[in-house]
Amino acid sequence: MATKRYFGMFTRILSIAIVMLNAFNPTPAYAGSSHENIYQTTSCATSGDLVIATGETCSLSTGTYTYNTVTIQSGGTLILLGNTTQNKGVTIIANSMTVETGGKINADGKGYTSGGPGGGYGPNPTWTGGGAGHGGVGENGDGAGGIGYGSVTTPVMLGSAGGVGRCGLISICPGGAGGGAISFKSVEPFCWMGIFLPTA
Repeated sequence: MATKRYFGMFTRILSIAIVMLNAFNPTPAYAGSSHENIYQTTSCATSGDLVIATGETCSLSTGTYTYNTVTIQSGGTLILLGNTTQNKGVTIIANSMTVETGGKINADGKGYTSGGPGGGYGPNPTWTGGGAGHGGVGENGDGAGGIGYGSVTTPVMLGSAGGVGRCGLISICPGGAGGGAISFKSVEPFCWMGIFLPTA
């Protein structure tokens, strides 16, 4: 009986040691991941007139969409998804586009959920993962920042994720997801009074 008890204690100690060893591994976190960003929403109309009414939310997958008019009413939300396999977001072409006060276009965190071309590095024996790079290099934390990629002024690629970091003695928490990639092309002036969320 004593032998079984000591063996069980040894197994638990060994398991903890393995977890701690993994936590201190200084390699990049999930670099080059092609994980898809998936969100459960109603699909938007893909041509004609796109009208998102008050209280409605719809999403567009990666691609280029051509409309006559685009109108997002107050309290309506358009979610623009990203495809990390293609490293692309959404392009909208319309004769006229209007986002009313309280209307929202959301690409927040719709880039890489881990890694990416400029993914931050981590974890490491200290605490914080490196920031993601995009138009420039990412900020160093305790882990190195990611490399720069794409354009500073006209970015067309998805945002990368930050490096993982420690959130406890032996626990590891993921870095934040990168922002989506969005392009709007309107023949008439773009009437914008709403909320835009493209952040990481």
